[in-house]
Amino acid sequence: CVNSCIKNNKQVNTEPADTDELLTVQDAAKFLSISVPTVYGLISKGELPVMKRSKRCYFSKVELINYLKQGRKK
Repeated sequence: CVNSCIKNNKQVNTEPADTDELLTVQDAAKFLSISVPTVYGLISKGELPVMKRSKRCYFSKVELINYLKQGRKK
């Protein structure tokens, strides 16, 4: 019984759990619950982790989560 549960569990988890999703500025604003101009302001201050490709900005969802965790008070 245990072996069959382990086999079934391995088959379900074929995709890695920590897939890094890239977000646009609009997606990042929605994810962080802030406005798009605020996102651009945080980018210009160097506070948000951002990747720039030509004139577009992309955000790693994992890095945004880490950014949020850094601001957490203990």
